[in-house]
Amino acid sequence: MAMTGVKLGDKVVSTFNEMKLRQSSRFLVLQIKDFAEVVVEKGAARTGDCRADWAAFVAALPHDDCRYGVFEFDFVKDEGEGSRSRIIFVLWSPEGSKVKARMVYAATWKTVRASLLGVGYELQANAAGLDYDAILSDLQKSVK
Repeated sequence: MAMTGVKLGDKVVSTFNEMKLRQSSRFLVLQIKDFAEVVVEKGAARTGDCRADWAAFVAALPHDDCRYGVFEFDFVKDEGEGSRSRIIFVLWSPEGSKVKARMVYAATWKTVRASLLGVGYELQANAAGLDYDAILSDLQKSVK
């Protein structure tokens, strides 16, 4: 439990592990329900097109409230180096969200992130921070 009193819902870690190990979903959207518990709000299956899945993920985030997002990002580092995959953890905090929500999500995000073993990239963002090409570039540079 985080210092905010928000606890992690029972299905969050198991759903994340299903996504990670069985590749059952491309992304998950997590919500703090009633400022008490983190729950899985949405998930979506892979379509085979990472860019299209990213667009669907961004569209699934509300314009006026905070969320956590988990996305499995597939990419090619350099020609001839093969495909790579990284799980991205996103703290979504749009400018139109309420101050209390931003504070609770920000204070709880490290606890939620620590519970999701296998995350390879973290991002705190509003609409401007979710550019596919910028994230792809960062991932390509960070992978050895």
